[in-house]
Amino acid sequence: MKIFILEDNDLKFEAVKELISQKSMLEPPLITRAENFFHAQRVLEREQYDILILDLVVPVRPDGSPEDITGDISGLRLDELCKNRNTPAIALTQFEEKAEEGFRNLNNLGVTVVTYSSDDGHWIGAIDRFIELNQPPLKYDFVIICALRKERDAYHSLGYSIGEEVIIDDLSCKVLTIGSLRGLVVVPTRMGLVSSAITSTKCIERFKPKIIGMSGICAGFDHSSKIYDVIVPERCYQHDSGKWTDDGFIMEPYQAALDESVRLKIDRILNRNGFLDSLLRDIIPGATEFPPGTDAISCSAKLAVSSSGSSVVASSAQSEDMKLYHRKGAAFEMEAYALYDAAVSSCHKPIFFSAKSVVDNGSVSKSDCYHRIACLVSARACTTIISELAA
Repeated sequence: MKIFILEDNDLKFEAVKELISQKSMLEPPLITRAENFFHAQRVLEREQYDILILDLVVPVRPDGSPEDITGDISGLRLDELCKNRNTPAIALTQFEEKAEEGFRNLNNLGVTVVTYSSDDGHWIGAIDRFIELNQPPLKYDFVIICALRKERDAYHSLGYSIGEEVIIDDLSCKVLTIGSLRGLVVVPTRMGLVSSAITSTKCIERFKPKIIGMSGICAGFDHSSKIYDVIVPERCYQHDSGKWTDDGFIMEPYQAALDESVRLKIDRILNRNGFLDSLLRDIIPGATEFPPGTDAISCSAKLAVSSSGSSVVASSAQSEDMKLYHRKGAAFEMEAYALYDAAVSSCHKPIFFSAKSVVDNGSVSKSDCYHRIACLVSARACTTIISELAA
């Protein structure tokens, strides 16, 4: 967000700057200051800003004394060649008589007038609301949804450039840079389909990413997946949708699938020479992070059918039942279907996918032993896929 401040009083400028710094913004605002009208005029005529915060009594020239510049500001708003003639503006003056005099004229030109006092903080709310209402739309190249914070932390552990947590529209966001691409990693308020559907939809509508993906951990079926395998659902369905009757649960699997062109691109990425080695590069497993019966870690990566449900599965019997739903089923978890359905239903139509790593088979013997490495492997797969899909 680019903010222009015309203010000759250092204490007042610092007070406004401090207020801006306290705002929850994903990107640090870029603040330009002018201390006289002559400087302000030159800057505003050649560079576009998102908002203007203007004092009404400042020197016209660098060596001048403060004077009323209401007429000069009005002239700028009427100048068709000025790049900022329609930029949202607020006048913040500590001279109440000037505020009263300029109120009608400036209001007609779209400039809100607020009185400032170092002893009275009423102006703070006005500036705060003004900034909130006039923040420019945030657009990012991609968004990654992670159901758990440990899944998002993997990006930091891998050395990616990732920012501090910022709350935007009740979304827990961190800015992530992948090469020349800038995006967000967002953690929903809780695990599960409902929260992920809400979060995915809000991210698509708010940030309009070209790509939305999901990384993290999942469960796999013994017959088709092993620990640390990366599963990208080419088709994802909801395994707990249906109807309960006296005879038991009758499943009605709602489905969502990758776009065919995206599926082909991801298939090429997953099968490229060196891709699997890149996922495990520089990862040193601890004693408890080796899968049973092995003395080394390895993984495969594949497109497959997966399912999502709102409940954690920690039952061998339930896991066995779920194998019957689809003969090509490879994995199950709690969120991917929500992201797929949100993306398919959106008018923005982003590219979408999920790339999660297997940590268990959904039995009662679930543990966290494999979570760390799976999160790292999944994060690497996700960033590689995003980089190539965006190319």
